[in-house]
Amino acid sequence: MDNISSLEDIKRFCSIIRSVKKGYLTNFFMDEQKHSLWIHKGELFSVVIQDCIFLIRKTDTVNQLFFISAGIEELSNGLVLISSLLPHPTVIDLIEKSHTSALADVFKSFQFAEYKTLYRMYRLGTPIYTESKDSCVRYATEKDVWTVHNMLLEHFDPLSEQIPCMEEVLTFVCQHSVLVYEKDGKIYGFIIFVLTSSTSYLRYWFVLPEYRELKIGSKLFNEYMYLSRETKRQMHWVIANNYNAIVRYKHYGFKSEDLFDFVLIRK
Repeated sequence: MDNISSLEDIKRFCSIIRSVKKGYLTNFFMDEQKHSLWIHKGELFSVVIQDCIFLIRKTDTVNQLFFISAGIEELSNGLVLISSLLPHPTVIDLIEKSHTSALADVFKSFQFAEYKTLYRMYRLGTPIYTESKDSCVRYATEKDVWTVHNMLLEHFDPLSEQIPCMEEVLTFVCQHSVLVYEKDGKIYGFIIFVLTSSTSYLRYWFVLPEYRELKIGSKLFNEYMYLSRETKRQMHWVIANNYNAIVRYKHYGFKSEDLFDFVLIRK
């Protein structure tokens, strides 16, 4: 297992698999900003096997497995050789356009088990919002990074919800992609989001449980929708059995999409 030293290493791995000209199968999608940070922190490792390359991210909270392969058979053959090298526990995400996953079956044969399933919800059209703004809702600043990150660690599942590290939260803050609700010096909730020219991605939406009857969440969401007013599509991922969240999103006009994230774990 070798430490990855640059994004060029990953790009070279992709080129190697493409040059085989058998096929191209992967669950790794390059995000130069995020993955550069992983590399800088020394968290990303590789194992190169013929026609299949594995990437492993090791952190204190989760170990994530990625693959770049010429096909399912090559992936299965590679798992035979890499299985004993995997840290415990190891989590893998598999994105599929179906309720079932042939890839998941491959990993299940190597002691991976179903952990959670997520699916994507979306809303089309101009966001609906009110012009009135609560003075307690504001952009997060650098001094809020620790508080927001600590809330993520305490209230979200690192195995299925891909919690951003402290540095990633700082990046979101610097990009004006984090809203907080603060009153009397206390942060009660936050929203983390990403905007592109036409699409708004809701990443995390949270209010402390003991304050969820005060409409703090709706005030945060209203400001998020206002900031997304130039977009034509809003989307997010939701855990399939989080029924309270699903009902809340449907209230805001979101619909389910045939895109699923199967989260498997090997303990």
